[in-house]
Amino acid sequence: MYQDLIYLTLEQEKENEDESILLNELVENRIEYFMILAESKNISFQTHLSYNTLYADRRKITRVIDNLLSNAIKYNKRNGTVGIELHDNMLCIWDTGIGVEHQDIQFMFDRYIRFNQSEGGFGIGLSIVKSILDEYKIAIEIESEKNKGTKMVLRW
Repeated sequence: MYQDLIYLTLEQEKENEDESILLNELVENRIEYFMILAESKNISFQTHLSYNTLYADRRKITRVIDNLLSNAIKYNKRNGTVGIELHDNMLCIWDTGIGVEHQDIQFMFDRYIRFNQSEGGFGIGLSIVKSILDEYKIAIEIESEKNKGTKMVLRW
């Protein structure tokens, strides 16, 4: 949440420093970063990461991955699973969490919208994700089912 607020107030307007990013290495690094949070809820990771690159600003792509991973952990059930697949210009992050109602999916990227008041946050993370993905013309598809989980698929 703190990093999202910093991004909104200070970093959003910085000039991009686009580079070729080894996404498999970046995703592995971010999983390691979130491991303590996941372990606190006894959440396991299932990963299948193939070599993949993306030409973009590392800071912004890290913000996207961090938001999607932290949401998959935060809105997951105890003893749940977070899955991450990376191959053929596609990143999929899914969870076995609380999910959202089908009719609410269209509002997930609206700023300040939150579907679960029991978890912390201001509802800004996914709006940041969407603005970054739009900037780099990365498509996102969402599948979610209440009490079963959510899947976010990015394609470029």
